[in-house]
Amino acid sequence: MTYIENKWSLWWFENIILLNKNINYKSLSRNPNLTLEILEKYPNKGWCWKEYGLSHNPNITLEWLEKYPNKNWYWGQWGISSNPNLTLEWLEKYEDKAWYWGNYGISSNPNLTLEWLEKYPNKDWYWGKYGISLNPNVTLEWLEKYPNKDWSWGYDGISLNTNLTLEWLEKYPNKPWCWGCGGISSNPNVTLEWLEKYPNKKWYWEYSGISRNPNLTLEWLEKYPNKDWYWGSGGISQNSNLTLEWLEKYPNKNWYWGKYGLSNNTNLTLEILKKYPNKDWNWGFHGISYNPNVTLEWLEKYPNKHWDWGNNGFSSNKLTAQKKLFIEKHEKAAFIIQKQWDICRYNPKYQICKNILTKECELLGI
Repeated sequence: MTYIENKWSLWWFENIILLNKNINYKSLSRNPNLTLEILEKYPNKGWCWKEYGLSHNPNITLEWLEKYPNKNWYWGQWGISSNPNLTLEWLEKYEDKAWYWGNYGISSNPNLTLEWLEKYPNKDWYWGKYGISLNPNVTLEWLEKYPNKDWSWGYDGISLNTNLTLEWLEKYPNKPWCWGCGGISSNPNVTLEWLEKYPNKKWYWEYSGISRNPNLTLEWLEKYPNKDWYWGSGGISQNSNLTLEWLEKYPNKNWYWGKYGLSNNTNLTLEILKKYPNKDWNWGFHGISYNPNVTLEWLEKYPNKHWDWGNNGFSSNKLTAQKKLFIEKHEKAAFIIQKQWDICRYNPKYQICKNILTKECELLGI
């Protein structure tokens, strides 16, 4: 999905449909901004209702299905079975459809609940890796209710599930947990308490492991100074909790200042830039220009840097409070310019007004 697709409106769709002859309707059909209004307005266009087309569109609701019951909907894997709006009502209303209950289908659907499992106990549920084991709705209640299912406790399974808590680990100490990368070390729920409780486990401290953990604090670094921390890109340099204090405390670590490092760290501040002006900052593509903390003050202080104003810079920068201030200040400047122009345009003491009046008089023959 491109940046412009994230911003599409009815105006965009109409321009593409009306002004282009060679339209990829399969791609257009799965555009995440497509609405029922557009389908109703252009019903005879070459919409693709099948796999990877409209059936793959995340905006589908029950209303769409009811309005177009005879279309070639694809109910299977990566189709409506995977739709993020799927509810039990859909399953009950269209029980005869070719639903895909397995991996990357309903078993992986983010709306799956215990009620679905209880209502359809004989379906081909996939309990393993990337299936129910990784489903974001799994709770301890599910594990207790279905203890004999083929749960995947390890890599990319329950060990990585975002609902995992210390209680699960304590309740099932003998399960084949994966403590390394792609397992508990990569789980965003890890806290210092977990590390202290299981000091002898095979924790993965490096890239995509604890170095990137969203709960990481200076206390962890101080408590475990000899661990294999990864300070570079995708590691602590990009950790969202990083502060100036970390940089000052560990000045000789292999910090990565560029793209996908400190330059687009969401905790980057003007204070850090001022303190380390000679570091290898990336000001452009997916660098500081893309950082959501940028304000007009940064631009004014560093006017000659290689800012990226395009899709991978300011044009796709998140709308934060800082950016809002940036826009407001420019709107204020535009208002001032417009006001000054109006004064010059309509006040005869200014040459611009004199020239306009002279031209209008000539046209009127005065």
